[in-house]
Amino acid sequence: MHRSTIKRRDFLALTLAAAGVPATADAALFARRKFPSKPIRLVVPFAPGSGTDFVGRLWAEAARPHLGTLVIENQSGGAGSIAGAATARTKPDGYTLLVAPTTAFVLEMLLKKRPAYNPVKELVPVSNFAISAFVMAVNPKLPVASLTELTAYAAANPQKVTFGSAGVGSMGHLTGEMFKALTKTPSIAHVPYRGGNQLITDTVGGQISMLIAPATDQVLELHKSGKLKILAVTSPGRLIVAPDIPTAVESGVPGLVVFVFIGLFAPRGTPKAIVEHISQASRDAMADQAFQQKLVDAGYRPDAESTPEKVREYIQYDLERWGPLIKDIGLKLD
Repeated sequence: MHRSTIKRRDFLALTLAAAGVPATADAALFARRKFPSKPIRLVVPFAPGSGTDFVGRLWAEAARPHLGTLVIENQSGGAGSIAGAATARTKPDGYTLLVAPTTAFVLEMLLKKRPAYNPVKELVPVSNFAISAFVMAVNPKLPVASLTELTAYAAANPQKVTFGSAGVGSMGHLTGEMFKALTKTPSIAHVPYRGGNQLITDTVGGQISMLIAPATDQVLELHKSGKLKILAVTSPGRLIVAPDIPTAVESGVPGLVVFVFIGLFAPRGTPKAIVEHISQASRDAMADQAFQQKLVDAGYRPDAESTPEKVREYIQYDLERWGPLIKDIGLKLD
């Protein structure tokens, strides 16, 4: 009898069929159907209570019915680079993912003299959860009611106006530098803080003139109570939760539009089928109206129709937007 040789692709088809998978399915599809078969670890590059941590935990809760057990692991330090580099170098199987803002890419790629890793090359976008804008809020005793008035006041009182951010190279810092460049107010001094809590306390207490920080529910509540006066938000449109606050453009500074995307990333080499599976699960979780409302109440705009391609576009936008400014001010971090 003639002996025939079974080719490798035929052998794979027979193996998959024996396992109950249609012969037309490939290995990636087979892997996706089995995924997840154990808990997924979500690495957050900032401390518990941070905006990224809040969004990540909220998403994990909404995504559990679609992805099973999700475990949050906070790895703060290095402005996000420690957690980013560690995640990038884990096994690319979909079981270790990074929850991070796109600012982490800006910091690593444009600000670091010695980057810990290359996030654009070593991480794969999966999904975006929320879009966060910044507020420019002053101590109520400062005699200004708009960014136009603040600009005039700073020009008339050189060295008297200061702004604080969560640290050198933070997005709040970069937003302040963009404001100074657009309004030609170089005398406004930057005061860096280690995080946001003391920054808020010192602005309320009058130690600094203005803070530039994410539009969180905490800051919005201080504005409502009169302890802070938000002059503007940096989003393209007004916040859903605070429609009375004008945008920076409406407040007299055309071009001052700044927002941050907080989303999910996987190590390079993660099978495309698994990335797509997680991305679809994320969209399913994001469709929940209660989840979206929690984001809105906290000052975020939900990004319910996110895709890996859209996240990739966000990152490219950030790199192209901030590169020239960072070069102009000569900012580099060790």
